[in-house]
Amino acid sequence: MNIHRRDFIINCGKASVLMNLAGIEIYAADIKTATSISVFSKNFQWLTIEEMISVVKEIGYEGIDLTVRKGGHINPENVENELPVAYEIINKAGLQLEMVVTDITSINSPNAGKIIKTLARLGIFKYRLGYLFYNENEPIVNQVNKYENQLRSLAELNRKHGVRGMYQNHQGDWFG
Repeated sequence: MNIHRRDFIINCGKASVLMNLAGIEIYAADIKTATSISVFSKNFQWLTIEEMISVVKEIGYEGIDLTVRKGGHINPENVENELPVAYEIINKAGLQLEMVVTDITSINSPNAGKIIKTLARLGIFKYRLGYLFYNENEPIVNQVNKYENQLRSLAELNRKHGVRGMYQNHQGDWFG
């Protein structure tokens, strides 16, 4: 697929505006509002939560961005039971749990509603979305329009529960 640099830059701008309009924040550190420096729990996937806490505290991090996705520390199907327990253990250890990392990309993602409701109930107001991908066989404008509708619906669900979806930008065929 050939695309001119000018068209690429225009469409990247459109994607950024789209995510902003949909209430999706670009995942980036904001020094003025950050309350702690957290570690991504994927880096300690082989450890139990208790073991991970010991390592995280020894390294000197102040919090954990916990994986709530298939193969993560919290199984999304069991989020209503497992996340409150993990939240309590992490907080009792003196660490913050301000964000979780999910595979949610739309309101139709498996367990999206359960995850979002559980986050709101616990007072965790940020989660990282799963990834969206470009399809090289489809015009980018069509894909941006499709994702706009998808993300607007998700943003509406987020607003209803007072949480925010964050999107991590990546290189390659990943949307963003």
